[in-house]
Amino acid sequence: RRVHGEKVLALVMFAQSRCLFKTSLHFQFRLASSTPMATLIRDLRAKTNAGLADCKKALEATSGDMDQAIEWLRKKGIASASKLTSRVSSDGLIVVSQKNGEAVMLEINSETDFVARNEKFQSFVRNLSSVAHTIPSPPTPLCANSLHLAVPIDLILEQKVVDPITTTSTLIPVHDALKSVASNFGENIRISRAIRVQGRTPSSVVGSYVHNHVAENMGTMGAIIALQSSIPSLSPEQAAAVHDLANQLALHIVGAGTRYLAIENCSGADVESEKAVHIELAKKSGKPDDVIAKIVAGRMKGFFDETVLLEQKSLTVEGNPKISQVLANTAKKFQLGTLDVVSFGRFKLGETSKAPATE
Repeated sequence: RRVHGEKVLALVMFAQSRCLFKTSLHFQFRLASSTPMATLIRDLRAKTNAGLADCKKALEATSGDMDQAIEWLRKKGIASASKLTSRVSSDGLIVVSQKNGEAVMLEINSETDFVARNEKFQSFVRNLSSVAHTIPSPPTPLCANSLHLAVPIDLILEQKVVDPITTTSTLIPVHDALKSVASNFGENIRISRAIRVQGRTPSSVVGSYVHNHVAENMGTMGAIIALQSSIPSLSPEQAAAVHDLANQLALHIVGAGTRYLAIENCSGADVESEKAVHIELAKKSGKPDDVIAKIVAGRMKGFFDETVLLEQKSLTVEGNPKISQVLANTAKKFQLGTLDVVSFGRFKLGETSKAPATE
């Protein structure tokens, strides 16, 4: 019985040792094999900012090929981003850019300012402003109020940019890049509007201003403007003076809420609507019709003084002269002949965000 017990004990100890050996080998094998995968997951996450689970799925689906995994995630992002497009996005960035005698301004919307302050999002927005410079505008002004030109969004969406999330050298269409950004941040990202101002002669100069800077040339409000002198060309001193004035006027436009370039550019519907309000208010006073006419005329003058650029008083020049006088004074001082505003545009973040315009 004792011998039999010893044999049983020996068999049990042998079985345990085999089990421990196999477990140890299995553990070592898993440890050795999982370490490269962990490294790949970490690297893929750093490149794409995707979740750990998604990175693991991408690497498993592509047998650990990093480039294919990035493409897998990008395609997955395009698929999931479509679910976000119905959500209202009223935050984001206004971006301005000046190049080759023209200025462009775009509004790219996100749902939160958290995304707007992200460096990858800002880099993407900056790339979009560069793309806008390459796209021609229709010759007819988009807006009769301020005579700026449209930059067609459908053409922007067709251009190619570096993938803003993976930042690889691969170029993808802007519409795919928007979806990639949307998927990465889990928010609806869209291009709301894009405009351009440009001069018509070598003596034209553009300027811009961005309010509430988030990054260089990006903020929550912005304006661009083009000025033009009547002389054939500008000296470096003259060009610098006109450029400074253009930037000042852009700042003024943002601060003053300028809507129209000149009185003749005011929308007939806007003028009639404003006039009807003042007529109705004046009639309640019970005054004679000729007095009411004078009251309405005075209030309409006030409306033009508040909304028309050339009638507004400057917010940036000492003494607050009219903008038309500021232009005349600068032209006289620097021998520019006449100095005119060709066109301008003003954006405020979220103004057009009630309904999504683009994916």
